[in-house]
Amino acid sequence: MTPLFQCIIILSLFLSGLNPIYSDQPTGHSIMKTIYDQNKKYETRIAKVKMVIKNNKNETRDRFFHSWKKYYDDNTSRGLIKFFRPATVKGMSLLSHSHASKNTDQWLYFPAFKSFKTLNSTERHDSFMGSDFTYSDISGRQINEDTHTLIKKTDSRYFIESIPNNDDAYYGKIRYIIDRDKTVILKAIFYDLNNKKLKELDNKSFQQFKDIYVAVDMIMQNHQTGGTTQLTVEMLKVGDSIDDAKLGLKGLKE
Repeated sequence: MTPLFQCIIILSLFLSGLNPIYSDQPTGHSIMKTIYDQNKKYETRIAKVKMVIKNNKNETRDRFFHSWKKYYDDNTSRGLIKFFRPATVKGMSLLSHSHASKNTDQWLYFPAFKSFKTLNSTERHDSFMGSDFTYSDISGRQINEDTHTLIKKTDSRYFIESIPNNDDAYYGKIRYIIDRDKTVILKAIFYDLNNKKLKELDNKSFQQFKDIYVAVDMIMQNHQTGGTTQLTVEMLKVGDSIDDAKLGLKGLKE
């Protein structure tokens, strides 16, 4: 799932192995595939996340949410984000179902109206809860939706450019800087359709779990609006059981 293997997420965003295996001549696709495969290790992620949204006037808003993510053997995944603070957003939820060969399905739940909304392809590119992430950033992309090219490598870094294959893409390209030893994405730079720098994601710190690393402090900077959004993982569980029903429409409303 790229470009954001993981918003998480994110919360399972940007997981990697300690001992990655590449071919003698790695390609952009093979490197991203390694990260994608590591992202699915141990099947589930449960997290508590603090989100700080700052505008170009340095005014901030804090949001807190729980997230659940589960990966399946058929290259699909399901994720649920549920806000619990402050009171103005408590109970608002986002459910994402990612598929192997078609666009992700996403639903928003509004507790005040006790109703949910299905996001269309255009709405998936809107701001996620007023942040500098979009709804599509949160769900991520399947690896074959982009063409990945290794444009440079050093002793410690890989530099990869990923260009979307679909005609309705929101980004013109994404460039990744990857730590070769830990196989983590250190930075992702997003360009708009006019090839102007749009956003930049910096993974500031990582938490090790067995043979993988998880990004636990990440900042998205919007170069065109001057805003930033910081995601800090305050609690993380990897591999704990998640009932499939929780990651359906019933779980969205609970």
